[in-house]
Amino acid sequence: MRDEVSGLRRAVVWTGVFLIIYLIAILLVEGEYIYQVYKNAAVSFDF
Repeated sequence: MRDEVSGLRRAVVWTGVFLIIYLIAILLVEGEYIYQVYKNAAVSFDF
């Protein structure tokens, strides 16, 4: 990417940054959902 114009490099970098932030947000939301499912489960997991 050394010889590319700066607009293309910027577009590639910002796309990657956006996708990483988006994936982190999905993991946080889904992680909270899974936590709530296990927390309020009808079956007790006390072994």
